[in-house]
Amino acid sequence: MSTKKQNRNRQGGNTFMKNKSNTIFKQIRLLSMALSLLFLSGCASWFYTPGMSELKRLCELDGGDKIYKTVYTDGYFDVNGRMGRTKLMGLIRSDYQYIEYEETEKVSYGSSTMKEPGIWRIYKSHRNNPQCQAHLDKVFAVFQHPKDQDIRDFFASNCLAARTLEKPESQYWYRNSINTRYLDKNQEVELVAARQSIDDVNNDNVIATKKYYRLLPYKKSSLDYALSFNCKDAGVEIKSNRFPESILLPKNSRMK
Repeated sequence: MSTKKQNRNRQGGNTFMKNKSNTIFKQIRLLSMALSLLFLSGCASWFYTPGMSELKRLCELDGGDKIYKTVYTDGYFDVNGRMGRTKLMGLIRSDYQYIEYEETEKVSYGSSTMKEPGIWRIYKSHRNNPQCQAHLDKVFAVFQHPKDQDIRDFFASNCLAARTLEKPESQYWYRNSINTRYLDKNQEVELVAARQSIDDVNNDNVIATKKYYRLLPYKKSSLDYALSFNCKDAGVEIKSNRFPESILLPKNSRMK
């Protein structure tokens, strides 16, 4: 092969490699630009999340806890009613001695509640008490996991007893309410407002409240319907304590 032909082949190869490198570089640059646009689009959608400004306004207005005083008590009246297994388990594992609640209708299903309507006091007791509720023993008999040893220890010598009341006897009433509203006419942007309060009914005053909000901006979206934001997501730090345990302090805890 002549020298000129070799030079031409070499130049052609260099040109091909140069063009290939330029093509790869352009593809990388285009990919980088696309990723940047996606990132910026994501940021923009964050800053313009529907309802976020209203969430922030409400969180700044009255979000968080307002605790006026704490008290010691053996128990409280749960205004929200229905005494499920979770609440009963909470009673067993706490230092409270009782919880009162109202059963508003005759119950023919479920085993972790009282069957007859009325105001009930569910309380801890020794097993020789005729008011022990055998059906509640059965509810917790299935708890065989090692982490539930404290539940089994309780029922070994104790029970959950119950008696009816003409009216709540507890001085302190615990309330929990949830309200929802839509911020748009298409009913896609939902704002949830939850309020908890503890009332001293003997003195007719509120001793603590908790208010918190949650935004669900894409209720009708098949992909983001479960996406939600709270006050912290809106840039508002709020104080939050456990209700009612951090306000209604069990009397027994004072002895520990």
